[in-house]
Amino acid sequence: MCALLARRGCDPVMQISCRDRNRIAAQSDALGAAALGIRNILCLTGDGIEAGDEPGAKPVFDLDCMSLLRVLRDMRDEGRFSSGRRIAEEEAELQPQWASTWPALDEPPDKLARKDEELALADHVFAASSFTRETLKEAPSNLKTVEIIPY
Repeated sequence: MCALLARRGCDPVMQISCRDRNRIAAQSDALGAAALGIRNILCLTGDGIEAGDEPGAKPVFDLDCMSLLRVLRDMRDEGRFSSGRRIAEEEAELQPQWASTWPALDEPPDKLARKDEELALADHVFAASSFTRETLKEAPSNLKTVEIIPY
């Protein structure tokens, strides 16, 4: 809903409840929100599961509201995840949804060259997401077909 509102020129506030998300999911949600132009996040600890209508659900509560605020502030201000891993400054601003792919850039040159060779030899490449398909456009080989695997 927030993405739709942002596309229409509104400045929406997305909420993240600590009851429903661990720190990995919350950081991922925040990166995705930033990629969609959502700049405001309301951090909530969340009510206990007993207040809802899903009696079999399990609460997460990996973080509380204040801890989540610190994590999101550090992502924004210091360019790092709660694990301490840095978010590349330029990429964090331009393409926050690519964060999970950055460790691959640190792979040894021979491994990266081998991956480029594999791509050059392939007639077809199957990717798990449109995001991966878009990143493969920057590969040094001339890929003719990149299909997305339907899940």
